[in-house]
Amino acid sequence: MKVKNRPLKNERGVALMTMIFLLVVIGSSLTFMARLSQQQSTTNNLAVMGARAKWAAMAGLNWAAYKIDQTPDCPTPPTPFTLSEKDLNNFTITITCTENNYVEGASNVSIFLVVSRAEYGNLGDPDYAFRELEVVMEEKSL
Repeated sequence: MKVKNRPLKNERGVALMTMIFLLVVIGSSLTFMARLSQQQSTTNNLAVMGARAKWAAMAGLNWAAYKIDQTPDCPTPPTPFTLSEKDLNNFTITITCTENNYVEGASNVSIFLVVSRAEYGNLGDPDYAFRELEVVMEEKSL
């Protein structure tokens, strides 16, 4: 005696609906994870570029401090200039300096406001990075 398992009328297509539901949920999860991974990668790259821009601007400030120490005048760099260091390649550095002089007792005092701007790429590019640092330096001559 053979028993035939025939689906009842209200049980037809349940497996198909379950499979479609699972495919949609799994596909959506995979798409979400791929986008999240891409976003994290982009965020990390921008953080690295921001740190490199900060160090490029610091290099500009160090250069200006050295020049002020050598000659007590505002430095006049070939502006803008690019660094040739391996990790700071293609950063454009712009340095501006403002000097104020006054007399304090028997000493002449010069106050320098130095602004260093480091820029990589063009505004609107996905890998654009920009940092601006400023420092006040004092040179006293007796």
